[in-house]
Amino acid sequence: MIWRAHTLYREPGADAIADVDVDGDGDVLRFGCRTLRFSSMSPAYLRAASDNGEMFTLRKRSLTVSRYSARCGTASGCRDYTVHRVGVRGRREIRNAEGELLALTTPRPDGALEVEAYVEPTVDLVFITWGLTYVDAAVRRTYY
Repeated sequence: MIWRAHTLYREPGADAIADVDVDGDGDVLRFGCRTLRFSSMSPAYLRAASDNGEMFTLRKRSLTVSRYSARCGTASGCRDYTVHRVGVRGRREIRNAEGELLALTTPRPDGALEVEAYVEPTVDLVFITWGLTYVDAAVRRTYY
């Protein structure tokens, strides 16, 4: 998969599987029949909520941008993830709470973010990878 601008494609040249509408009232991410409305677009603490009340957060966990954590779901059923830089070239591993590797992301020089998913894309994975475009996509650098 690959994020190009505000659209996630399963592969280059294929149909979009998710997109983000940039709006003055806050960004809106659409993935299948799921919609997330962002309340914060800060790369240090990204937050969104779904129409059915689920909360999605991506939070920086170190002084640098090398470690993030994500929490998705409701108070009664949260799903936790870790997002860590590995190796060179800004690659990141996205792992669930059990330590299972779900995806690797790699920023590209053209501003795209490549996503090598090892599981079928979920709204959690789409949210996390979109959040990483704020930090890792060259043309989306956001200083805070």
